[in-house]
Amino acid sequence: MVLLIGGLALLGGGCAGPTYPLGRHYSLDCRTESQEYYARQYPNFPTSLPGVNFGTDRQAITYGAACDNDKFRQPVKIRLYAVDRQLTLQEARKLPDEKYFFAEVLADQRAPDQRAENEVKRYCGGTTHHGFYFQFPESFSDGVLRHVYAYAVNAKNPRRYARLQESPQTFVCSYNDAAVVGSDVPSVVDPGQTFSANITMKNTGTRGWLMNGAHYQIRRPPFTTQPLHQPYYLGSENPRRNTRWGLAYVEIPPFTYTKLSELQAWIRQLTYIVVRPQETYTFSFSGRAPATPGVYAFDWSMISRGGPTYFGKIFQKNIQVGSGTPPPPPPPPPGPPLTPGLIL
Repeated sequence: MVLLIGGLALLGGGCAGPTYPLGRHYSLDCRTESQEYYARQYPNFPTSLPGVNFGTDRQAITYGAACDNDKFRQPVKIRLYAVDRQLTLQEARKLPDEKYFFAEVLADQRAPDQRAENEVKRYCGGTTHHGFYFQFPESFSDGVLRHVYAYAVNAKNPRRYARLQESPQTFVCSYNDAAVVGSDVPSVVDPGQTFSANITMKNTGTRGWLMNGAHYQIRRPPFTTQPLHQPYYLGSENPRRNTRWGLAYVEIPPFTYTKLSELQAWIRQLTYIVVRPQETYTFSFSGRAPATPGVYAFDWSMISRGGPTYFGKIFQKNIQVGSGTPPPPPPPPPGPPLTPGLIL
């Protein structure tokens, strides 16, 4: 029996034969969202910044496809290993240490897309449903780089296995979260008054916040500068994007990078602010009170660039616009004059 899997034909016990375009570890869904956006829109944007984790949201899915060419309709077992380093080719020929094992799944699902499904049918005797999927636990959303190795194992003889083609896949999963840890905001202001406010947020997620975006500048006439959306900032709440205090967002001045020409480019980083996990950042800004007296919500939360997406705890405070003390009542009217000798 020859096991066609992972791009390998195995005759037994982990000995690799010729490669075949079958049995692939296609990808991980843990995409580098911000990195891909900038790379697509601005090819020379620095996608690797110290302290910045360009990961994606909490949980991700790894997927692929594999089959047994002797028993096409029998699902193949896939063993998944999450290793903290890239294995050598010699090491990868064997199953990794069991301490890295985290899941075993059956390749009995449809392939992730039609092209992959057509490939599966072509190499699996016209049969389908040889795909596998696995969703990572939330504990893997810790911002740590991992290498995921996928091996197909013969159900009857576990000594027969093969690493899937295009395995390992590397990923970093992370998530955004925030907590309010401090503020300095007035409780009473006058109608139309401009006032200062400070709100301190703590990064309680596993993804670094790049607080200032970039300007894309072409150094040739007409010397234009194109602004980039800021990755992280503070946004008004209740309702979202309201401008009752004169602004909907609190953004940070950007840093820049310069493109010298269409053929040659270099990056000039002036300054950037990164809030790493467990660090804090204080937003200092000016607000303008509404013109009409009353009690208004002064609510704010963090926003990430993609979407935009609001996340984390909301800073909430009610501010009295105008004096909250009612005027004193008028004095009572004077009584009638007293008549001497009259006993009341």
